[in-house]
Formats: sequence, structure tokens, C-alpha cells
Amino acid sequence: MQAIIKFAVLAAVLYFGYTQLLPKLTATGDRAESNLSDMGESGDDCVGAADRASETFGSGMRAFSTPPIDEGSWDSFANGVYDQISAAQDACSCSLDSCRLAGDALSTLSGVVGDFGSAVRGGEPPLNAARTLDQVNTQLNEARSLIRQGN
Repeated sequence: MQAIIKFAVLAAVLYFGYTQLLPKLTATGDRAESNLSDMGESGDDCVGAADRASETFGSGMRAFSTPPIDEGSWDSFANGVYDQISAAQDACSCSLDSCRLAGDALSTLSGVVGDFGSAVRGGEPPLNAARTLDQVNTQLNEARSLIRQGN
């Protein structure tokens, strides 16, 4: 009975992610692409790579919005997101505040991917995922703003 309840909660969280979070992530990604040309050269690689990792996670969640969720497919998807996060973290090694902030957003995003992975394997669903992903988007928006200010 407990497994059924966990499954129902996971399904509800994934449905919420698909219907509520995905549009926000997609909209943020669209804004990011239009604003990248306005950014300074030092931090735009970092923030652009972080945006792509966030966008990949958000758009990929569509495939996992309805149960049953295949663990192998999830693992493949999550590994791809982790690869993008790692590449973005490499690009965010500069000393600018925008790089530091984007790096923080990437760490948070990595945690969300891990939380969803745990839920796929029967763990507790990430009930604060919406707030956490909003935090990621806010940090990336702030990093873009810092780049425009030259920091």
C-alpha cells in the first residue's frame, strides 16, 4: 500500500513538473537565447551553458511526466544532464560574480536531478522542486544581469 502511495505522489509531482515547471523553464530558455547576444564575452559562455543544462532538464522532463518511468531511460537522460552541468561548471570557472552565481545555480540544478533520480528509484518525491527550479532560474537571470553590468 505504501508503494502505491509513493507512486501516486511521484506521478503527481512529475505531472506538476510537466504542467507548471516546464513552461517556466522553456520561457526562461527563450529569454536567455535572445539576451545572450547582449552579454559580455567573459561570462556569457558560462551562463549560456548553464541555461542549456537547465533547458535540457526542463524539456526532457516531458518524457518522464507519466508513469511508469523506465529507470534505464531516466539514467540515460540524467547522465546527459549531468554532462551538460559539468561542461557548464567548467565554463563557469572564471572569477566574475556572474560565474559564481551561475555555478551556484548549476549545483542546485544537479541536486534537483539527483532528487528526481531518487524518486524514480522509489525514494521520496522532491516536493520542493518547483521552488528550487524557480531559484535556479532566478540565479541565472541575476547572472545575466551581472554580465550586462560587466561583472
